[in-house]
Amino acid sequence: MTDVTGIRRILQIEEVDSESGLSEDLFFKVGETTNFIATKQYDTHAWHLNRLYKRGVGVEGRDGIFPVLFDMEIVGITLWNRKTGSAGTTTLDVQWLSASGSTEGSIFSTKPAFNINVGNQAYLIKDVLNDTVVAGPASGSTTPILSKTNFDAGDAMKLVIDSAMTGAEDCSLLIHFRPR
Repeated sequence: MTDVTGIRRILQIEEVDSESGLSEDLFFKVGETTNFIATKQYDTHAWHLNRLYKRGVGVEGRDGIFPVLFDMEIVGITLWNRKTGSAGTTTLDVQWLSASGSTEGSIFSTKPAFNINVGNQAYLIKDVLNDTVVAGPASGSTTPILSKTNFDAGDAMKLVIDSAMTGAEDCSLLIHFRPR
């Protein structure tokens, strides 16, 4: 079977009132809208590291955990850094917990990173589903590769700062996810 193309189409009252006959076009609109929501809708969890975040290197769960409320999959990752440091590299990790106190390891096979060549206000957006970089700096970044994208209700994730640029300020890692 072929999927109905997912596009956003608004249903009109005249198409669905009790006097109207059900048309093939109406069913296509319902299918298109349903597929649009199923493929394009997502939510985001963000970890924010404010001010000079180098002090948080090695602290697990620096900005809390991301508790997984329902079975979900990661569909994208965004990394942002406001002020570039004077030396070094910022490398972030997200670790998966299968239960309280039970860290299973990194969700990355290649961790996201920025070095001093990215400049201020640098960001990297990766579409995980299609394995493409949507936007990113011309140089100085390492694109993440995820080794785990599916999570079950009751799992959790925590952010760990593996390393940080000297003098860098304000950094965020965002996980874009949807139910599965």
